Amino acid sequence: METLTFRDIAKRENVKTCDYVLNTNGIRSLEFGAFFLFVIAAGIYPTTQFDPWGWIIVSAVFAMAGIAILIIAQYWRLFAKRAILAYDNANLYVGNDRNHIRSIPWASLDVESAGLKDPKSGADLKMTIDGESVRVRLFTAFVCIPHFDEVLAVILTHIQENAKAQRPSSKRSKS
Repeated sequence: METLTFRDIAKRENVKTCDYVLNTNGIRSLEFGAFFLFVIAAGIYPTTQFDPWGWIIVSAVFAMAGIAILIIAQYWRLFAKRAILAYDNANLYVGNDRNHIRSIPWASLDVESAGLKDPKSGADLKMTIDGESVRVRLFTAFVCIPHFDEVLAVILTHIQENAKAQRPSSKRSKS
């Protein structure tokens, strides 16, 4: 498995890139949830005057939960900007950072290495190539590849071609 940068891939011919798109409704839901937690945290003081002092802890927990949710939203924003999935006739390119993209030769993929046998994988393909784990996210509640079905079809087509090529071609003659 080769490591490349986005510039290396862009120079190659016939490379189809699939950029991730942010699900704005999912991100807005996170942001609204964080805002709601901040309102609760701020509303605790006028209601309780922090008497007893335990209400400070409750308010802090709500505020920290809101901050955690905003961090999750920011993670997915950065993921949508930086992650890439691309392919050409020879390789599948997967990267979570545009300066560190893995090149996976199609010939190295089969049903098991592509992570298709794992029933818990959901919308992620947890590939194992040369003992190295590669996670391909097709879609989540916060980001997706607009036409992930096309990408999945390309992956499955190459896996099927590999399976046909690996089968022994034994022609039995009738006697």
